Amino acid sequence: MLECLLRSNIKEIIYVSCNPATLGKNLAVLQEKYRVQRVIPIDMFPNTQHVESVCLIVRK
Repeated sequence: MLECLLRSNIKEIIYVSCNPATLGKNLAVLQEKYRVQRVIPIDMFPNTQHVESVCLIVRK
């Protein structure tokens, strides 16, 4: 999927992740053509240590 996104002309991507490690790895690949404009953590499960992340990624 990452290669498909890099080949596309998509201007904005909203990336929703429940795993910060995977999010970091994927953003490292996507930074070739995209930059992170905003990241918002969302605590959907307040009694756990898990946090969802919503990222707005825009084409450079």
